[in-house]
Amino acid sequence: MVRAHGARPRTPRRHTVRGPLPEGLTVDGPVALWRDGDTVTAVSRRCPHLGCTVRPAADETLACPCHGSRFDPRGRLKRGPAGTDLAPLRVSRDSDGNGLVIDLPS
Repeated sequence: MVRAHGARPRTPRRHTVRGPLPEGLTVDGPVALWRDGDTVTAVSRRCPHLGCTVRPAADETLACPCHGSRFDPRGRLKRGPAGTDLAPLRVSRDSDGNGLVIDLPS
């Protein structure tokens, strides 16, 4: 890695979700979460097409309000113009085990 003089490496940004997470799709700040039993997956809400923020739709999909891309609740592309899925994010438990910590892209 090449760094400018005096620059420090970036620490990952993190987003914490507290409280019980319901089954299905939940949107919390910059992330969309999908809970299926004990399994939780998280994706970025930034559309890979031009960076607009996707929103939940009535049919439990995620929709881009800018150009109409659609994603399933787990972030997989259903319809473009986006050419890829929403970015997957790493999910872990916080230190007391009551919340989820999601690593965000820098």
